[in-house]
Amino acid sequence: MFKKPLGIKKTLGLLIAASALTLAACGGNETASTADNNEPIVDADGNEVAFGRVGAMDNFTVGTTFQTTSPLQISLLFRELAENPFSSDWFMLQQLYEKTGVDIFSNAQAVLHDDFATQRQLLISTGNAPELMPFIYGQDVPEFVPGGQLLPVSDFFQYMPHFTHLLDEWDLWSDLEHARQPNGNIYWLPGLQEDTRVRFTVAMRQDILDDLGLDVPDNWDEIRDVLREVEAAFPGTTPFVDAWGGDSTLNIAARTFGVRFGWGFGNGLILDHETNTHHHVSQMPEMYDFVSHWASMVEEGLLLDESLTSGFDEAWEMFINGYSFMVGTNGAPMQVSLSRDIQEIYETGIAGGPFGLENAEIVTLPIPNGPTGKVGEARLNNGLVLNRSIQEREDFIAILQFVDWLWYSEEGREFSLWGIEGETFTRDADGRRVLKDGFFNNNFAHGGNTDHANEWTSMAELGFGETVWLPTQGGSRDLILSALDDAGIELHMANTERIPHAPNPGPPFNDEEREIAGSVASLVNDLTNSAVREFMIGRRPMSEWADFAASVAADAARLEEIADTAHRRERLGE
Repeated sequence: MFKKPLGIKKTLGLLIAASALTLAACGGNETASTADNNEPIVDADGNEVAFGRVGAMDNFTVGTTFQTTSPLQISLLFRELAENPFSSDWFMLQQLYEKTGVDIFSNAQAVLHDDFATQRQLLISTGNAPELMPFIYGQDVPEFVPGGQLLPVSDFFQYMPHFTHLLDEWDLWSDLEHARQPNGNIYWLPGLQEDTRVRFTVAMRQDILDDLGLDVPDNWDEIRDVLREVEAAFPGTTPFVDAWGGDSTLNIAARTFGVRFGWGFGNGLILDHETNTHHHVSQMPEMYDFVSHWASMVEEGLLLDESLTSGFDEAWEMFINGYSFMVGTNGAPMQVSLSRDIQEIYETGIAGGPFGLENAEIVTLPIPNGPTGKVGEARLNNGLVLNRSIQEREDFIAILQFVDWLWYSEEGREFSLWGIEGETFTRDADGRRVLKDGFFNNNFAHGGNTDHANEWTSMAELGFGETVWLPTQGGSRDLILSALDDAGIELHMANTERIPHAPNPGPPFNDEEREIAGSVASLVNDLTNSAVREFMIGRRPMSEWADFAASVAADAARLEEIADTAHRRERLGE
């Protein structure tokens, strides 16, 4: 049975002390010096080292395991989940230090997910940001550029072989170009994915589909038709109760209509790549079609209106207790947990709601298609930014090499997700990774040992797992599929066949434009968000949509004009 290691601070103290003694014995610490005293920096062999290269590997390339040549400590802004708070005792942190010589936890600053964006903005704006800041989307980066706190990482891609290799291998350079700022620099290291992958989708009861002789729907119109059939077969029910206040489902659905809403609303602008002009969603006929579709589902009693409000948090509870037929999910891992929850409730003898629990079977849908025939782009996902201050460190290059290994090498990502081969996981007869006895991961549909969740050690409690470290929940197809069961693999491969939209980059505003656009966008987007919800849940009839669009047209046009001016100047050279 697995035993927890020494407390990480105690263990790291021993490790750091041992490393220091080793380096001192070979002359490392005695001869190396900082640039502050103007003395040359030399390595263990007495060779002078260029400033910035202390601790860096000379032959670091694709496939190289990073290991610093001198102890390295980096401060980190950690996105903490309420159900799995950051712990200095995590086994993952100890093993990371033993493997690489890098300490990213002694100076870690943990911030709860719900407050993460706000605290990050405060830390960066006040000049107190840690050196590594993971879990940031590209659309959130431009606001921090004028302050000069972020490192222009594009100046240093040559030190990140795994990152650039993936850009080459997966043909992502053109996607990354959209992250280039007006000054010519890129400040964001995105999460890179081999496949188009949007985890969030919807799930429904397969057993009920079978009983009614219905096929799994492929698009939003077919979903509405299925819901109509289900409602007719179960009178008095509301078959669809959505989660996350509708923000997830409305996000993925809006993109298939050619607009933006929910989590992906952003600044409300869509770039037309053919005309090189921006359109605000409030003025697009596609937005009327999108809102009408969802309003019709509420009006027909197919979708619970309350579930499209932010305060509603009962969706999954209703689904696993048989009170709804369909719900928003975050993909295959959630299908496994929902199925398990339904079975556990059924085994207690609870009859459940009108949809029943006996022989319940769930199917997670590929991202449903819409009128455009395209789904949201998803090969650049949330990534990280670095504090510009690291450029002043004598071990600057070593930091870049470490980031490149942990976040972009297959070895580093496998370590973050599965742990250590032979210790936390092994491989079955087919070569697929499986956790060893004594460990479980509720987010794994394959090899996760979830049947032993009450008796074995959670990988998340050790610091491993995609919800903790990996900003893109995988990367390579192999690593993504490693945690999925056959149904999950089928779902993933179906999603890879969906056609993605072209990227929708934020406008390359200069400082003055950003300030003006921010003020205008705040006004028009607040009004749009509020009105769209009211139309969807029936508080306002769709007959009033034209009046609403006209009421925000002037501000929308102003925002479009500012965005077009920046786009023509910075991206078209006009």
